[in-house]
Amino acid sequence: MAQYDKPPQPRAPATQWCPHGNLLEASSHDTALMYLNGPQPMSNDFVRMVWKRASIHIVVDGAINSLFDRFPEERDSFVPDIISGDFDSARPETVHHYRLKGTEIVHTPDQNFTDFHKAVITLLDHCAKKSHTISSIFVIGAFGGRSDQTMANYHSLYCLGDRVENRIFLIDEQNVCWLLGVGVHEIAATTGCEGEWCSLVPFGKPCRSVTTTGLKWNLCNSKLEVGGLISTSNTWASPSCTVTVETSDPVLWMMGVCWPDS
Repeated sequence: MAQYDKPPQPRAPATQWCPHGNLLEASSHDTALMYLNGPQPMSNDFVRMVWKRASIHIVVDGAINSLFDRFPEERDSFVPDIISGDFDSARPETVHHYRLKGTEIVHTPDQNFTDFHKAVITLLDHCAKKSHTISSIFVIGAFGGRSDQTMANYHSLYCLGDRVENRIFLIDEQNVCWLLGVGVHEIAATTGCEGEWCSLVPFGKPCRSVTTTGLKWNLCNSKLEVGGLISTSNTWASPSCTVTVETSDPVLWMMGVCWPDS
Protein backbone atom coordinates (compact mmCIF):
# COMPACT_ATOMS: atom_id res chain seq x y z
CA MET A 1 0.00 0.00 0.00
CA ALA A 2 1.34 3.35 -0.97
CA GLN A 3 2.39 5.56 1.90
CA TYR A 4 1.45 9.19 1.85
CA ASP A 5 2.75 12.00 3.93
CA LYS A 6 0.24 13.63 6.21
CA PRO A 7 -0.83 17.04 4.95
CA PRO A 8 0.84 19.88 6.82
CA GLN A 9 -1.17 21.10 9.78
CA PRO A 10 -2.26 24.74 9.59
CA ARG A 11 -0.29 26.99 11.88
CA ALA A 12 -2.23 28.56 14.72
CA PRO A 13 -2.99 32.23 14.14
CA ALA A 14 -0.46 34.65 15.56
CA THR A 15 -1.18 36.40 18.84
CA GLN A 16 -1.39 40.14 18.17
CA TRP A 17 0.37 42.61 20.48
CA CYS A 18 0.27 46.39 20.57
CA PRO A 19 0.41 47.50 24.23
CA HIS A 20 0.87 51.16 23.29
CA GLY A 21 -2.36 51.06 21.31
CA ASN A 22 -4.15 49.12 24.07
CA LEU A 23 -3.32 51.79 26.64
CA LEU A 24 -3.64 54.87 24.45
CA GLU A 25 -6.89 54.05 22.67
CA ALA A 26 -9.85 56.14 23.72
CA SER A 27 -11.81 53.20 25.16
CA SER A 28 -10.30 51.92 28.41
CA HIS A 29 -13.23 49.89 29.76
CA ASP A 30 -11.26 46.64 29.64
CA THR A 31 -7.93 47.95 31.02
CA ALA A 32 -6.75 47.71 34.64
CA LEU A 33 -3.90 49.58 36.31
CA MET A 34 -1.83 48.06 39.11
CA TYR A 35 0.40 50.32 41.20
CA LEU A 36 3.18 48.33 42.93
CA ASN A 37 5.23 49.40 45.93
CA GLY A 38 8.48 49.76 44.01
CA PRO A 39 10.65 52.86 43.64
CA GLN A 40 8.51 55.78 42.57
CA PRO A 41 10.63 58.04 40.30
CA MET A 42 7.69 58.27 37.88
CA SER A 43 6.51 61.72 36.96
CA ASN A 44 3.06 62.88 37.99
CA ASP A 45 2.18 63.35 34.32
CA PHE A 46 2.96 59.72 33.59
CA VAL A 47 0.87 58.48 36.53
CA ARG A 48 -2.02 60.70 35.44
CA MET A 49 -1.76 59.39 31.88
CA VAL A 50 -1.97 55.71 32.82
CA TRP A 51 -4.50 56.24 35.61
CA LYS A 52 -7.09 57.97 33.46
CA ARG A 53 -6.82 55.32 30.76
CA ALA A 54 -7.80 52.46 33.08
CA SER A 55 -11.29 51.56 34.24
CA ILE A 56 -10.22 49.76 37.41
CA HIS A 57 -7.31 50.50 39.74
CA ILE A 58 -5.54 48.39 42.35
CA VAL A 59 -2.78 49.78 44.58
CA VAL A 60 -0.47 47.36 46.37
CA ASP A 61 0.55 47.82 50.00
CA GLY A 62 2.98 50.72 50.57
CA ALA A 63 2.32 52.14 47.10
CA ILE A 64 -0.79 53.67 48.63
CA ASN A 65 1.49 55.97 50.64
CA SER A 66 3.06 57.14 47.38
CA LEU A 67 -0.31 57.73 45.73
CA PHE A 68 -1.62 59.64 48.76
CA ASP A 69 1.48 61.88 48.91
CA ARG A 70 1.80 62.35 45.15
CA PHE A 71 -1.41 64.31 44.53
CA PRO A 72 -2.24 66.25 47.72
CA GLU A 73 -4.55 68.65 45.86
CA GLU A 74 -6.19 65.97 43.70
CA ARG A 75 -6.67 63.00 46.02
CA ASP A 76 -10.34 62.58 45.19
CA SER A 77 -9.38 62.01 41.53
CA PHE A 78 -7.09 59.12 42.43
CA VAL A 79 -9.16 56.78 44.60
CA PRO A 80 -8.36 53.11 43.85
CA ASP A 81 -10.97 50.38 43.67
CA ILE A 82 -8.78 48.02 45.70
CA ILE A 83 -5.82 48.17 48.07
CA SER A 84 -4.18 44.79 48.64
CA GLY A 85 -1.10 43.43 50.42
CA ASP A 86 0.16 42.15 53.74
CA PHE A 87 0.22 45.80 54.90
CA ASP A 88 3.71 45.74 56.33
CA SER A 89 4.50 49.09 54.69
CA ALA A 90 1.18 50.88 54.11
CA ARG A 91 0.41 53.58 56.69
CA PRO A 92 -2.71 52.55 58.63
CA GLU A 93 -4.13 56.06 58.55
CA THR A 94 -3.69 56.20 54.77
CA VAL A 95 -5.47 52.87 54.28
CA HIS A 96 -8.26 54.14 56.54
CA HIS A 97 -8.57 57.32 54.44
CA TYR A 98 -9.30 55.27 51.32
CA ARG A 99 -11.54 52.82 53.17
CA LEU A 100 -13.77 55.79 53.98
CA LYS A 101 -13.75 56.66 50.26
CA GLY A 102 -15.19 53.23 49.42
CA THR A 103 -11.99 51.42 48.45
CA GLU A 104 -12.04 47.65 49.02
CA ILE A 105 -9.23 46.59 51.39
CA VAL A 106 -7.94 43.05 50.82
CA HIS A 107 -5.40 41.50 53.20
CA THR A 108 -3.11 38.99 51.43
CA PRO A 109 -0.70 37.62 54.06
CA ASP A 110 0.62 34.57 52.14
CA GLN A 111 4.43 34.96 52.05
CA ASN A 112 4.90 32.25 49.40
CA PHE A 113 3.93 34.68 46.65
CA THR A 114 4.93 38.24 45.81
CA ASP A 115 2.53 41.11 46.44
CA PHE A 116 2.38 41.50 42.65
CA HIS A 117 1.29 37.87 42.15
CA LYS A 118 -1.32 38.07 44.92
CA ALA A 119 -2.61 41.39 43.63
CA VAL A 120 -3.30 39.95 40.16
CA ILE A 121 -5.36 37.14 41.70
CA THR A 122 -7.15 39.65 43.96
CA LEU A 123 -7.91 41.88 40.97
CA LEU A 124 -9.32 39.03 38.90
CA ASP A 125 -11.46 37.80 41.80
CA HIS A 126 -12.80 41.33 42.24
CA CYS A 127 -13.62 41.63 38.53
CA ALA A 128 -15.36 38.24 38.54
CA LYS A 129 -17.59 39.30 41.45
CA LYS A 130 -18.41 42.59 39.74
CA SER A 131 -18.87 41.00 36.27
CA HIS A 132 -16.21 43.41 35.05
CA THR A 133 -14.23 42.01 32.13
CA ILE A 134 -10.66 43.17 31.64
CA SER A 135 -8.26 42.07 28.94
CA SER A 136 -5.09 43.97 29.89
CA ILE A 137 -3.35 44.78 33.17
CA PHE A 138 -0.72 47.53 33.12
CA VAL A 139 1.66 47.43 36.08
CA ILE A 140 3.69 50.41 37.30
CA GLY A 141 6.32 50.37 40.05
CA ALA A 142 7.79 47.02 38.96
CA PHE A 143 11.24 48.24 37.85
CA GLY A 144 14.22 49.83 39.56
CA GLY A 145 15.35 49.92 43.16
CA ARG A 146 16.23 46.55 44.66
CA SER A 147 17.36 44.14 41.97
CA ASP A 148 15.95 41.12 43.82
CA GLN A 149 12.47 42.66 43.83
CA THR A 150 12.70 43.39 40.11
CA MET A 151 13.69 39.76 39.50
CA ALA A 152 10.79 38.62 41.70
CA ASN A 153 8.41 40.64 39.53
CA TYR A 154 9.77 38.97 36.39
CA HIS A 155 9.35 35.62 38.12
CA SER A 156 5.73 36.40 39.00
CA LEU A 157 5.07 37.52 35.43
CA TYR A 158 6.47 34.20 34.20
CA CYS A 159 4.42 32.14 36.67
CA LEU A 160 1.19 34.04 35.99
CA GLY A 161 1.55 33.33 32.28
CA ASP A 162 0.25 29.79 32.87
CA ARG A 163 -2.53 30.87 35.23
CA VAL A 164 -4.31 33.84 33.71
CA GLU A 165 -5.52 34.72 30.23
CA ASN A 166 -5.20 38.45 30.77
CA ARG A 167 -2.35 40.34 29.17
CA ILE A 168 0.02 41.73 31.80
CA PHE A 169 2.44 44.51 30.89
CA LEU A 170 5.14 45.87 33.20
CA ILE A 171 5.69 49.51 32.27
CA ASP A 172 7.44 52.69 33.29
CA GLU A 173 8.23 55.87 31.40
CA GLN A 174 10.96 54.20 29.33
CA ASN A 175 10.23 50.47 29.27
CA VAL A 176 7.53 47.91 28.64
CA CYS A 177 7.90 44.16 29.24
CA TRP A 178 5.58 41.20 28.84
CA LEU A 179 5.69 37.42 28.45
CA LEU A 180 5.36 35.76 25.05
CA GLY A 181 3.92 32.28 25.44
CA VAL A 182 4.57 29.27 23.23
CA GLY A 183 3.55 29.93 19.64
CA VAL A 184 3.61 32.72 17.08
CA HIS A 185 3.33 36.41 17.97
CA GLU A 186 3.05 39.62 15.97
CA ILE A 187 4.19 42.81 17.69
CA ALA A 188 3.06 46.03 16.04
CA ALA A 189 5.75 48.70 16.28
CA THR A 190 3.59 51.21 14.46
CA THR A 191 2.30 53.72 17.01
CA GLY A 192 5.26 56.10 17.07
CA CYS A 193 5.68 55.44 20.80
CA GLU A 194 8.32 52.73 20.35
CA GLY A 195 11.85 53.31 21.58
CA GLU A 196 14.95 52.35 19.65
CA TRP A 197 15.69 49.00 21.32
CA CYS A 198 14.00 45.67 21.96
CA SER A 199 15.11 42.39 23.53
CA LEU A 200 14.14 38.73 23.88
CA VAL A 201 15.24 37.28 27.22
CA PRO A 202 14.74 33.66 28.31
CA PHE A 203 13.42 33.26 31.83
CA GLY A 204 12.57 30.17 33.83
CA LYS A 205 14.07 27.72 31.36
CA PRO A 206 15.90 27.81 28.02
CA CYS A 207 13.94 28.62 24.88
CA ARG A 208 14.76 25.72 22.60
CA SER A 209 13.89 27.52 19.38
CA VAL A 210 13.12 31.17 18.58
CA THR A 211 12.64 32.56 15.08
CA THR A 212 11.95 36.22 14.31
CA THR A 213 11.31 38.57 11.43
CA GLY A 214 11.26 42.36 11.42
CA LEU A 215 14.35 42.85 13.58
CA LYS A 216 17.73 44.18 12.55
CA TRP A 217 19.32 41.00 13.94
CA ASN A 218 16.83 38.20 13.42
CA LEU A 219 16.94 34.79 15.05
CA CYS A 220 16.49 31.55 13.11
CA ASN A 221 15.63 28.49 15.20
CA SER A 222 18.00 29.90 17.79
CA LYS A 223 18.29 28.56 21.31
CA LEU A 224 18.12 31.27 23.96
CA GLU A 225 19.38 30.54 27.47
CA VAL A 226 21.15 32.23 30.35
CA GLY A 227 24.81 31.32 29.96
CA GLY A 228 24.36 31.08 26.19
CA LEU A 229 22.71 33.35 23.65
CA ILE A 230 20.24 36.05 24.67
CA SER A 231 18.96 38.71 22.30
CA THR A 232 19.42 42.08 23.98
CA SER A 233 19.92 45.54 22.46
CA ASN A 234 18.23 44.52 19.23
CA THR A 235 16.26 47.02 17.17
CA TRP A 236 13.72 47.26 14.37
CA ALA A 237 14.56 46.39 10.77
CA SER A 238 12.69 49.50 9.65
CA PRO A 239 10.54 52.24 11.15
CA SER A 240 6.87 51.37 11.69
CA CYS A 241 7.15 47.63 11.22
CA THR A 242 5.61 44.44 12.57
CA VAL A 243 7.86 41.95 14.33
CA THR A 244 7.03 38.25 14.37
CA VAL A 245 8.32 35.93 17.06
CA GLU A 246 7.83 32.17 16.98
CA THR A 247 8.97 30.52 20.20
CA SER A 248 8.97 26.98 21.56
CA ASP A 249 8.95 28.19 25.17
CA PRO A 250 7.86 31.30 27.08
CA VAL A 251 10.22 34.25 26.65
CA LEU A 252 10.25 37.82 27.95
CA TRP A 253 9.86 40.58 25.38
CA MET A 254 11.25 43.96 26.46
CA MET A 255 11.33 47.21 24.53
CA GLY A 256 11.87 50.91 24.89
CA VAL A 257 8.90 53.24 24.87
CA CYS A 258 8.14 56.96 24.66
CA TRP A 259 4.70 57.56 26.13
CA PRO A 260 2.84 60.76 25.25
CA ASP A 261 2.40 63.35 27.98
CA SER A 262 -1.35 62.93 28.19
